[in-house]
Amino acid sequence: EYNVMKIRSKIILLFVLVLLLAAARNGAALAKQALSIDISRTATLVDGGQAVEVNIKTVCAIEGVEVFEAFVYVTQNGNQSQFAPISVSCSGSSKPQKSIARVPALDFLFQKGDANASAYVLLVDPITGADYSVSVGEAIRIR
Repeated sequence: EYNVMKIRSKIILLFVLVLLLAAARNGAALAKQALSIDISRTATLVDGGQAVEVNIKTVCAIEGVEVFEAFVYVTQNGNQSQFAPISVSCSGSSKPQKSIARVPALDFLFQKGDANASAYVLLVDPITGADYSVSVGEAIRIR
């Protein structure tokens, strides 16, 4: 009888652990859906190549978090731009927010043609310390 109770206790504990792992995995998947970045595949050359303007769409449907970092940068022909801030508002809404990021060149001039854009957002829950992040890279065309 004692062995049966030990086995039942272990089975219940195992079941609880499986449920907790499933909940954690689902929570991570929900957070991923609630935070996203989309970079337009075209950018606009401005100021004679000193910068490009990149259209960005963000979704931040996670309430109660603070934006710790949010930026985009562009690389072209082995050169990397400065980081440009991305506007992110975490209102709990899943409606995409559109913004234009002006990305300045760094010791080079952008040219019309192919390039790559990368964006990163890091959020922090000030109460729990939990963090959420998303990054994306996209081949773009500068016009």
